[in-house]
Amino acid sequence: MKKLVFLSVILSVVSCESSSQKNSEEDEKNPIANYKEYFSPTAIDGKSRFYLFDETTVYDDRDAINSKALRSIRKENDSTLIAVEYTQYADTIVRTDSTVMVMRENGIYNKASFINGGEDWLELNLNHALAIPWKWKRDRVVNFGWSATRDSIEMQLKSKRTFAGFNEKKLEQFGKVKLAIREDDQLRITGKKEATSRAILWDVPGFGLYRYEIIADGYSYVMEFEKELSESEYNELMGRYNTKRM
Repeated sequence: MKKLVFLSVILSVVSCESSSQKNSEEDEKNPIANYKEYFSPTAIDGKSRFYLFDETTVYDDRDAINSKALRSIRKENDSTLIAVEYTQYADTIVRTDSTVMVMRENGIYNKASFINGGEDWLELNLNHALAIPWKWKRDRVVNFGWSATRDSIEMQLKSKRTFAGFNEKKLEQFGKVKLAIREDDQLRITGKKEATSRAILWDVPGFGLYRYEIIADGYSYVMEFEKELSESEYNELMGRYNTKRM
């Protein structure tokens, strides 16, 4: 009788180990990113943050353009975040984009979005669907899109984003980290002209977006984190230029 009980226990342990191994292998094939870990910590602690990114745009038919991106993110209330970006060139600074985001139980939704409209910010006709799921399974598609008219020209963006999996990298500012990789297939329509591109985004745990790369016909673009700024450093850089802020 004791032998039968002992054999039953062994079979149970082997079965559990086999099931655990199978689940582990399945998780590796179909990982899920917890984007509460990979999104900006401002969403949790409410502290406003300011960043400087290095940018390089390379065209097939001309010299590369080097610039900086000034990014800020702040929490307006318990559920609303506002992210704003400007592009800084050698002698000027221009509006890039601004997004009002709402945090809900299942993730981040875009409430409003703006781009440079020349004299001021131009609000987009926005797709208000889920933008970043808190639990993002690999290959799950998140659709995003907007339309607008600037200088009498109609513009559209249609985007399909996926979580592509994890990748370990050694980064100067963070050491060895487990990146979450997003990929974004984009279709831009300007007037009657269409252009496709692919974007690759690196997200760092406890930090958020670290690197944004665009690969397209005729050009490529890379924006990579350089350093975090204090609010006074950010205001000093912004104060050098006469720019209306969000």
